[in-house]
Amino acid sequence: MKTVLFVCKGNINRSVMAELLFRKLLKSESLEDVIMVDSAGTSSKHSGEPPYPGTRRVLKSNGISYAGSCSRQVTAEDMQKFNYVIAMDQSNLRKLIKMFGKVDVRLFSEFEPGSHIVDIPDPSITKEYEYVFEMIDKGCRSILSFIRDKEDLPS
Repeated sequence: MKTVLFVCKGNINRSVMAELLFRKLLKSESLEDVIMVDSAGTSSKHSGEPPYPGTRRVLKSNGISYAGSCSRQVTAEDMQKFNYVIAMDQSNLRKLIKMFGKVDVRLFSEFEPGSHIVDIPDPSITKEYEYVFEMIDKGCRSILSFIRDKEDLPS
């Protein structure tokens, strides 16, 4: 089984949104038994908390359940366990390297060749939850395509 971990700062907006979108995508493609997905934050500040209200709202309006989702901090074990560790922005990519040394982490935007977006903005700051949802949805599709090609998975 291949494993994917999405990481942002608090694991209450972007990374949990990516996890749940990716999980829905895997289910629609009948790949939930082939690829496992999770999310975490570089900070422990929100550990144990559910997604932020704006994230819950946009997930619900798009038919995605967030039941049982709660924030957690990324661990050293995660860095060993996951095949694909994907940081939602450059700041959290640097934080992961600072926390764990030389690790294999990719930036979410790397999976969108030609995109002018480098960092997925934090919607708790921008208040643009729908826009961030759309960015993450598009990116998750690109990530799945990349993994399918790299791992020679059925399409």
